[in-house]
Amino acid sequence: MTKPHPNSNSPLKTKTELRNDFHETVTKQKIMNVLKEADINEDGHFNEEELKHALKNLGAFFPAWRAKRAFQKFDANNDGQISDVPDRKDFHESVMMQKIMISLKEADTNKDGRYNKDELKHAVKDLGAFFPAWRVRRAFNKVDVNHDGQISGREIDSLLEYLCSHGYGK
Repeated sequence: MTKPHPNSNSPLKTKTELRNDFHETVTKQKIMNVLKEADINEDGHFNEEELKHALKNLGAFFPAWRAKRAFQKFDANNDGQISDVPDRKDFHESVMMQKIMISLKEADTNKDGRYNKDELKHAVKDLGAFFPAWRVRRAFNKVDVNHDGQISGREIDSLLEYLCSHGYGK
């Protein structure tokens, strides 16, 4: 028999609280603590519901959807259980990508889904770049393949990989 989740009666966080929580540094220890709390039956494995609670407590947007996606990717033997999630490189990278995507979305001032140099500079600065203008020039040289002065379409995937590979979103 499973015990009730300790955070089940807690009020939902506001959008601003979630954004602030997500922008703080997510350390491996914090992830381990949240996952340990979410392991309701204390078996060291996570079912989809437990992972959903953990993602919600980490401040992820759409935790049910993300838990389902995680199971599609990490539950290789389809037994309905995931173990050793914090040690997976892909899990850490997905957290980094989420932080990068949030910063990019917030920086997209005209909400057109494309990023000009000013918007990207704002996002990179938000992610902690010391020299954001220089980083933006480097990023545009690498990922703006059609040289239209905007990063859009498939270039956004390249931008996410570029920023993640340079340590942004940690």
